[in-house]
Amino acid sequence: MMKLGRFVIDSHVHAQRFAAGPALAAATGEEAERNPWEQLSHTMGGLTPYDNSERLIYDMDCYGVDRCVLLPAFGMTNELNAEIVARHPDRFVAVCNAQAYLRRVAEGEEEWSIAGVCAELDRLLCTGNYAGIGRRRRRCPIRRAPTGW
Repeated sequence: MMKLGRFVIDSHVHAQRFAAGPALAAATGEEAERNPWEQLSHTMGGLTPYDNSERLIYDMDCYGVDRCVLLPAFGMTNELNAEIVARHPDRFVAVCNAQAYLRRVAEGEEEWSIAGVCAELDRLLCTGNYAGIGRRRRRCPIRRAPTGW
């Protein structure tokens, strides 16, 4: 039931946090330089994202936030955000980005293309689990120079 009066939405929230796992030491030195996804994951302090929504809901209640828009970032997953929304549909909505596709590109399993990004986004949006497409850096992961929006 919606409250009368103001309705506060935080439009940029990450409900996932990272716990160190066995893969934490997997990519070091030269291997980390060859695999930017692993290197990025190490800068996040761990490789295994976990659901931190209960703590987030506590903070939302403390500060009077009614709903949050969940975004996946650096090593987080769209799928975990969809699970969080399914458990708390009155508190969260999620947007998606091409996380899994970009990880496959970074690991050398696929070659980057805008068609690949669009296919991944189409697959995710067709599930009905996401309210839209989330923010993403405006650069191709295989080039250093920024690309156009």
